[in-house]
Amino acid sequence: MEGSGKSTPGELQLALIAGRAKDAQAMPRETGDLIAAVTHSPYLVFDNIDRAGLDDKRNAHFNDVICHLATGAEFPLRILFKTNEKVSFTLRNHLITSACTNPFPYSDTQRRVIQFEVAPAVAANLVPKEKLIQDVLDHRPEMLAEYILRTQNILRAHLSFDKNTIPTYVSAMTEYEHYTYVCARFDGTIPEMQDAWSAYVDKYTETISEVNPMVFALRLWLGQDRSRAGQWVSPTQLFVEIQALFALLKQKLIYTAANSFSRALMKNLKPLTCLGFEDHRSNT
Repeated sequence: MEGSGKSTPGELQLALIAGRAKDAQAMPRETGDLIAAVTHSPYLVFDNIDRAGLDDKRNAHFNDVICHLATGAEFPLRILFKTNEKVSFTLRNHLITSACTNPFPYSDTQRRVIQFEVAPAVAANLVPKEKLIQDVLDHRPEMLAEYILRTQNILRAHLSFDKNTIPTYVSAMTEYEHYTYVCARFDGTIPEMQDAWSAYVDKYTETISEVNPMVFALRLWLGQDRSRAGQWVSPTQLFVEIQALFALLKQKLIYTAANSFSRALMKNLKPLTCLGFEDHRSNT
């Protein structure tokens, strides 16, 4: 939401780490510039990235880099003015982004992102950003000490970990979900953490249904006839029924043939799991 101060929380964190006021950055336009940014700072804030064209297929590699930041990867680049020499960078970093609309078009990026909706600021309660940053700088030693204490508690949590106390995972980000449950068990906040992950899955399902045309189409198909849940259906039959449904609703279906629909369906099996779809090809 424009004017909501959506980048301010990230800039407060920047001030805490750097010990001075730092503004959010614009999203780099070149891969090399993006790699340079994410490998030269322990914490990044990119503002208004919905203007960076991440939904353009020509910029798909930017989504890959953002995915690598979450899960880690080695990224090789050729050294300038060298014929056959390269340098590798380790991609794993903390990243906060702000946007007025969801900028991520791919399910792999969506499930690595935790979304927070920010309401417009109320004038009567508005606190200038400069004052908020100064408050952080004034209390920086105590806040950093709290970070050290919490880091110690994370270590204690993992040393005392009992795998039998971890709830069933609900997301596709099981490694990170496991990490949070280990910490929550130590703090005694397992129910609250379960609620947080349930809300994350609900938001992911809602978002991917809005931005992914295949998920949107199959969601309409399921909603047309609730008895379809649990049925086995071939891609060709699915295409025919969705094509008829879109014609009935006077909507345009971007898939024009059963073959192209089937290929798109196979590429989207992972995001379709949010609707309960399963691939039974190995059973036939």
